[in-house]
Amino acid sequence: MNKIIIFLVLISSTNVFSEEYNCFFNKWFDSVIDKPVFSKFQRNGDNFLRDNGKRFSIMFEDKKTLTLINSKSRFAINTIILNKETKKITSSLTEDDSVVVIKGYCN
Repeated sequence: MNKIIIFLVLISSTNVFSEEYNCFFNKWFDSVIDKPVFSKFQRNGDNFLRDNGKRFSIMFEDKKTLTLINSKSRFAINTIILNKETKKITSSLTEDDSVVVIKGYCN
């Protein structure tokens, strides 16, 4: 009986700590794009993994906001800001002499 209770506690605790966002990017800067781009972000410890394999570090998190960063080189950084209340997401990629901003929503 004790083994069953411990097993149920372990299963329920892993579900509590799993966190996943399914996001659709539908704006290029503030212009709507024809075909939204889907991305999934899944918590993996102190990081989030994107469905394309990129690992994002948590720069800031509270009940309302999640800010993630990924730096692929010393000349480029990708920042993602997710409003947990409105489910709006903004991703900006800053590289040498270039900035790209895409926006969307998550569910």
